[in-house]
Amino acid sequence: MEHFILAALLVTVQSTADLAALTGAAPETRVAGLLALRKLQGAHPELLEPVAKALADDVTEVRTAAAYTLAQLAVRAGCKPLDFLACKVFAPLFDTTPVRETKLLLRYPDAAKLSRVQGSVVAQFLVLEDGSVAELALIQGKPILADPVLKELQAQRYKPATRNGRPVPFAYIFEVSFRLS
Repeated sequence: MEHFILAALLVTVQSTADLAALTGAAPETRVAGLLALRKLQGAHPELLEPVAKALADDVTEVRTAAAYTLAQLAVRAGCKPLDFLACKVFAPLFDTTPVRETKLLLRYPDAAKLSRVQGSVVAQFLVLEDGSVAELALIQGKPILADPVLKELQAQRYKPATRNGRPVPFAYIFEVSFRLS
């Protein structure tokens, strides 16, 4: 019941000060509140900073929910999911955004070439505070193309995003297209 009350409260929030008061709530309540924010319609730039503050929470689940919620709010504020790293919305929220430290070695999968399969692969994942990839999920793509891409993405290492000098999680969307010539 308290989750529904919190969700209703968040939908009617009028100021970031109201959101700041939620930081003392139980972790489950903070996560529920962040999830409720994803359901808001329209752009809410006033919510970006309070959600970004949750990236430094002591609880992993809260940080993860904040990263995905921030990505959702950024899309509604006009960021293109496939170009998050260049999005101006993130400039005041992060000291740095993630930077890949390992070389991404993507080749057209042989089985896909032989079968003349073409298409795009879109994946979503978190870059964690230690630079590793977590919660890798396929959003779009044929398995014959996607499986090698997902394996390569899982092996990647990043210099993590930072906020106020501290590494924080960052939700990332990756796309690659495979076309036969």
